[in-house]
Amino acid sequence: MRTILAVAFVACWLLATPTGRADEPAVDDGADAVLRDFLDALAKQETRRAHSLVAPTTRDQGDPIAYRAKADYDSFAQEAAAQPAAKFAAYDVGKRRIEHKDCVRIFVHFKGGDSDETMLVREGGIWYVADPIHIIR
Repeated sequence: MRTILAVAFVACWLLATPTGRADEPAVDDGADAVLRDFLDALAKQETRRAHSLVAPTTRDQGDPIAYRAKADYDSFAQEAAAQPAAKFAAYDVGKRRIEHKDCVRIFVHFKGGDSDETMLVREGGIWYVADPIHIIR
């Protein structure tokens, strides 16, 4: 009887224990949702909405991936206008890599052949796109 109880306890414990190491950050669907919302806004040419999803530090300091390219609204809108909106409507989201609890990288494979590893960051508890110019170009 003790053996059966011990096996049952271990089975329950294994089922209740999350996979991965305890110190790994949990995957947050918020980053994925922000990326999809950003791409949707660009596909619909809603640059103000897309720009509202850009990380505040990126707006102030520039795109960390695109050689600190300016990411203020005017510069962002100019970059967005230079690309066909259809590019942002047809894509597949690929693998994700969690750098730490406030930084996630997600691959986007655009149907036109371009692929980008995007970077999303959480600032003040809210997820944002950190590399908008890199994604647009």
